[in-house]
Amino acid sequence: MSKTTLECEFVSPTKLSQMIGLSRSTLKRRRLSGVWKEGIHWIRVSQTHTIYNATLIKDWLVNQYHPEVHQRAINSYVESLASNTKQSPKPRNKN
Repeated sequence: MSKTTLECEFVSPTKLSQMIGLSRSTLKRRRLSGVWKEGIHWIRVSQTHTIYNATLIKDWLVNQYHPEVHQRAINSYVESLASNTKQSPKPRNKN
């Protein structure tokens, strides 16, 4: 069975609100209540700026009552991160 990688799009709260039809205050409530996880569903870019993983949040909306299905999307996202990919060893200089 081959693994698929999940291409994610990170967007501003305003853009996500427009994409999925939830208010910015609802987005913030979901984030602060822990429904959406930091580093997975959203990232704090600075103390005043947060961006959202639109791909995973849209998946959560569809699968919120089927957490095992949404977890597969999360796993695919995490596996696709550069920090989780195996790099082939770099050739050594023979100088």
